[in-house]
Amino acid sequence: VFEHGQAPDDLTSLRLVAEARGAHNMPLDPAPAMAALKENGTFEMEGLAGPQAFELMDPPKGWFLKRVTHNGTDLTDEGYVFTPGEDVSGFEVVMTTRSQTVTGSVANARGEAVKNYTVIVFPEDESKWTGAPNRSFGTARPDPEGRFQLSGLPAGSYLAVAVESEEDVEWTD
Repeated sequence: VFEHGQAPDDLTSLRLVAEARGAHNMPLDPAPAMAALKENGTFEMEGLAGPQAFELMDPPKGWFLKRVTHNGTDLTDEGYVFTPGEDVSGFEVVMTTRSQTVTGSVANARGEAVKNYTVIVFPEDESKWTGAPNRSFGTARPDPEGRFQLSGLPAGSYLAVAVESEEDVEWTD
């Protein structure tokens, strides 16, 4: 489903990914399952078992994943638990052209603009802090004037922290 805009002309270029999840919604090692959308916007995947989370790989420019539902239940961030051999239908993937943008700047203790930093933006809701790489997290570097902008986040309330450098994924600790 495409909200707030004209659907892309070629839906068959879109890829839906199902990634196996373990404890605390962390991705497991096996390669994710992938399905190309059909011309009518439907998709099929086989061999899914256990908890799986869905996302669209390389969505069209200006489009963002809004939610994934199963029979009306939102499972965007939690995923769905499949029983081996079970045929399941009733999934809906909703895309939108609307997203959250976070902007700002950083100043030091003397009130002077800082121009070398990384800002990390994360959901205010602590229940979304653990688990898999999350669409509600992001990082940004400043422009030459010292301002940052991070776009494409789902609507919501966010916190931000500025750090001198983003060493690998230590900021997730």
